[in-house]
Amino acid sequence: MVRLLYLTNAIPYKSICHAGGKTFYYYVNAANANDGIDLKVIGLCKADERQFIKEIREKIDCRFVLTMGTSLLNIKRILMDIWGICTFQRCFEQSYFKKYYILKEVKQLHEEGFEPDVIILEWTNMVLLVKSIKKVFPYAKIIASEHDVSFLGAQRKYIQADGKVRHRLKKRYLKLKKLELDAISACDIVMPQNEKDKKLLMENNVPEEKIHVLTAYFHNMSHIKREQVNHDILFWGAMYRQENYEAAIWFIDNVMSLLEDTDVRFIVAGNRPPKELQIRSNDRVIVTGFIEDETPYFANSLCFVSPLLTGAGIKVKVIEALSAGIPILTNSIGIEGIPAEDGVSYFHCETAQDYAYFIKKFLNGEIEKDSLLENQYQVIEKYFDLEKSAKDYISLIKHLGEKNATKK
Repeated sequence: MVRLLYLTNAIPYKSICHAGGKTFYYYVNAANANDGIDLKVIGLCKADERQFIKEIREKIDCRFVLTMGTSLLNIKRILMDIWGICTFQRCFEQSYFKKYYILKEVKQLHEEGFEPDVIILEWTNMVLLVKSIKKVFPYAKIIASEHDVSFLGAQRKYIQADGKVRHRLKKRYLKLKKLELDAISACDIVMPQNEKDKKLLMENNVPEEKIHVLTAYFHNMSHIKREQVNHDILFWGAMYRQENYEAAIWFIDNVMSLLEDTDVRFIVAGNRPPKELQIRSNDRVIVTGFIEDETPYFANSLCFVSPLLTGAGIKVKVIEALSAGIPILTNSIGIEGIPAEDGVSYFHCETAQDYAYFIKKFLNGEIEKDSLLENQYQVIEKYFDLEKSAKDYISLIKHLGEKNATKK
């Protein structure tokens, strides 16, 4: 029996809304279903997620660090975070409160006699704790689950900025890059979620043999039939994330004015859109907020756009769009890590004029859609096999754990 411990930035429940959380939920349940793995989870829990704790504990042995909730807890967190900043005890920009209580739970587990063979650190802010974790469990094999390579996103933010902000963001990027690569080097395996991130890690001296690429979880919509297509342009994603709402605002401000002579609508679908996005809604710009089922939007919209300005890692919403067979317009950031071919399985756009050009072509029926659909399905079938990825994931965990157990 392999003893497995997850340390995670998000707790695993079925209705979790963000892409990284869905990927974590998929793989932690795959591991939990395997008879050869004894699994425990220590995770950060937001106040509005407490309702899911019972659901999780019915399946998985979980411990939670509540990050906010009561007034007393909120005050305690603020004071501890200030203390962490003043005494240089936080880990990069991660909350000292979160770091302290995650490590407290880890130490408590150790005192109770649980000695994991394998530890998986989910997301970069947990990966950065690797040296502290190794002090408690020095013999465990450790996997860094890098949902995206965070220093790449930090680099893009500083490049986009100006003046003093640019200088400050560049310093942050350089510091994060060093810390992230040092933390990865202290792990036994690193799991990026696309081949491009694998290449980036190799370019930064991470040995290829310690890199295992994981397929990100996605809602496979290959079953839908696009028989009643309208003139809506769809952008789908978690709208509380800065990279998403900034992209939507850019599209509204720069592309919609080029489409005034058409009857298109821009549909921004996703939960918790900020005020600066909501105030741009009108008859031609629909900001939906949370939607229960995204399938009808993918089935009926004219095309899908992802005009991202910042961000890193593979974009699950683009994979989902490929599976749905909807025409995709995106840029180098949106298609990052996805082996799709421009003009064959998607259409590459960098400028507002590019987006307007292709949208008008779709409206005029100038693009042959049957071959596009077939090419998109081939990308999904060839590169995004979730079942195989889960099997390889379990095999790797068991191999590491069994190998580690024989050395103890």
